[in-house]
Amino acid sequence: TDAAWKPEFKSVGLAWIFSDQSNTEVVHASSAQVHVSSPSMAEALAIQEALTHVASLHFTHICLRTDSQVLSRAINKKTWTMELYEILSDIDSFLSPSTSFSALSFSFPVLSMGLLIYWQKPKYSFGCKL
Repeated sequence: TDAAWKPEFKSVGLAWIFSDQSNTEVVHASSAQVHVSSPSMAEALAIQEALTHVASLHFTHICLRTDSQVLSRAINKKTWTMELYEILSDIDSFLSPSTSFSALSFSFPVLSMGLLIYWQKPKYSFGCKL
């Protein structure tokens, strides 16, 4: 997932790509929203939209990667700010047993000397290979 926030307009472009285990793109989508208060809010909205979309496609194993380290930590540790509480609560609802996901993880991949590494091991990983 990713988001591009324009502070002067309080608007955002959101995008997400779904790929299979061989990293082949399966589906991609995007949307735009207005009245978005911060970059963190924009990133959270991108995750929320991606999860809503992927749920409609009936995928069962999700490894979600965000370039927002702060947001990844907030989701994994449930340390939510008031600004993001409603959206992160909605994202958290995707983790409940009543959803169709049998594996859902959140991670923050970073590039280090040209290599893709993971900043933290996802908290909600039920056999999901990263």
